[in-house]
Amino acid sequence: MANPYLAVVAVILGVAVLQVANGILATILPITLTEAGYSSQAFSLVAMTHSLSFLVGCLMAKTVIRSIGHIRAFAVYAALTSVTALAFTWEVTPAFWMGLRLVTGFCSAGLFTVAESWLNDVTPRPERGKVFALYTIIQKITLVAGQSILLAAQGPLTLALFMVASVFYSLSLVPVALNQSAAPAVGQLQTLSLRRLYSLAPAAMIGCLGTGLINGGVLAVAPIWGLKIGLSDGLAGAIPAMAQVGNLVAQWPLGWVSDRIDRRYVIVGGALVTLGASLALSMAPGVPWLLALLFGVWGAGSLSVYAVCVAHANDFAPRGTSVAVSSSLLLTWGVGASVGPFLASAAMDMLGPHGLFAHSIVVSTAVAGFTLYRMTQRRTRPASERDPFVNVVATSPEIGELTASSGRR
Repeated sequence: MANPYLAVVAVILGVAVLQVANGILATILPITLTEAGYSSQAFSLVAMTHSLSFLVGCLMAKTVIRSIGHIRAFAVYAALTSVTALAFTWEVTPAFWMGLRLVTGFCSAGLFTVAESWLNDVTPRPERGKVFALYTIIQKITLVAGQSILLAAQGPLTLALFMVASVFYSLSLVPVALNQSAAPAVGQLQTLSLRRLYSLAPAAMIGCLGTGLINGGVLAVAPIWGLKIGLSDGLAGAIPAMAQVGNLVAQWPLGWVSDRIDRRYVIVGGALVTLGASLALSMAPGVPWLLALLFGVWGAGSLSVYAVCVAHANDFAPRGTSVAVSSSLLLTWGVGASVGPFLASAAMDMLGPHGLFAHSIVVSTAVAGFTLYRMTQRRTRPASERDPFVNVVATSPEIGELTASSGRR
């Protein structure tokens, strides 16, 4: 019988390698297209394509996995993504890259679904909370590593960086393929209608939509903002990556606080921190250490709201519906992340580089205002009747299984 802990290590290692590649592509694509003379609006269409295909991938991943199995599915997804990373060098045009991002978005959803469904299955129940905390930390660190790799690159971007991304996508398959544990069963994707989701937890639904708009928009376009204010290629990629560090530092303390008070106060607080950091970033001089610090604060607010929204919704979820609630909120977040790049780049075109943060200010203000309004309409459940906060990430619908298996309804 295979050691379950070896299987856990294999899956986490595979995702860690995968995230390095994702971080590289997320940084070099907007920078390369901008330096080729295309507008931020052109890149926003590329980013939107990726997010939309990610949504489709989330909806179809379980069907694919049931048809061919976990290892074969992961192998197909990883191979396609690896080849696609190289294909970006064949022709640097928005239309061609939109086609390629259709592939990467679809495959990314599949890769995370395979990994997280397997991790849910092989993790011993008493260790589940610790393992998923470790999983989240490693995932964030390796994503930052990928986004910061440009700091080590000499001179302008070259084809080598796309080759490096391709290599990491291919290497992510190795630990997963060596996994000797039996593949878990895969159920149907569970979701709720938008009407039912809104009636269950309006603040959570609007919060997830808003954070998708902000995070999907700002993080996709931030490297272009960096170039426009005069940062080098390396700093234009690395400074926005500090948002992930801020989120990593703030998420668990905010979750701890949300277990003890109305979680909507934490959602409002995160939105207000996002607003303040966005305002500061829009006025800050181009000093790298200051911009990195402010992006860290921005990430501590904006990137931390999603998990608190999911926790708030699960506080009201009827027994047996928490997986469907979490999956539906992920898809809601994905809709926002699909539209966000277009709105953020449009704000930059109208207002200049710092218009990127005007987009963040407007949406975070709307999220805070709506959440405050909802607090006047319904009381939260007492803390004694709520399950503890779980730090979910917007990667695949399988994360809903984590919240269900961690003691939620």
